[in-house]
Amino acid sequence: MISSIQALLARTMLRLSQKEVAQALGMAHTTLSNIENGTSDAPASRYHQIQAYYEQRGIEFLEGNGLRERRSYIKRYNGIEGFRLFMDDVYQTAQEYGGPICLFNSRPRIWQELLGEDWYAMHAKRMEALKDKITVRIVVPEGEQHFILGLAQHKWFPKKKQWQEKVFYAYGPKLGFLDFSNDHVAISVLHQADFADEFRLLFDIAWEHVAFEPPEYGGNE
Repeated sequence: MISSIQALLARTMLRLSQKEVAQALGMAHTTLSNIENGTSDAPASRYHQIQAYYEQRGIEFLEGNGLRERRSYIKRYNGIEGFRLFMDDVYQTAQEYGGPICLFNSRPRIWQELLGEDWYAMHAKRMEALKDKITVRIVVPEGEQHFILGLAQHKWFPKKKQWQEKVFYAYGPKLGFLDFSNDHVAISVLHQADFADEFRLLFDIAWEHVAFEPPEYGGNE
């Protein structure tokens, strides 16, 4: 568990105000202030919540009240629960950074089947609420008729055997690699903005010069 000093240093390193962090964590401003100045009697769960928040933003906590910023790191998710945690991260990152979200070789039907209709409907609704902050473009294999997210644009891409069940997902400063093969979900996310940006450049080329509009959207959700 992090110390009060580390909570203060992490916020300062990321140049965030107490108000911004408190709002993001859903806690009172005074609670965070008391934690940072060491006068709080908040439960350990609050400290763990703060620690997780900063770790998701690239802060690594060290022994002896130390910390450092990780320029890049990889996070892994597995199984259905991991898939949902990944989608939570997509939403939280989109909420924080906004901007373009790009999916390449997506399998839209898998999203709804694996996440569950109710859970997926909740996710679609919260992403739709960010429509003024984000754009979503999805490249799917040629012939795909199932399209997701009303705010998303879709294009077909000529089928390539070698891609199989691999999906690339760029959101904010993160680049996700999703593997749906062998009836299992395995996801690796690289948090490194320059790699995510370079992927978007390649995605833009594919979107403009290789991908093409489906004759009609027959299965929008």
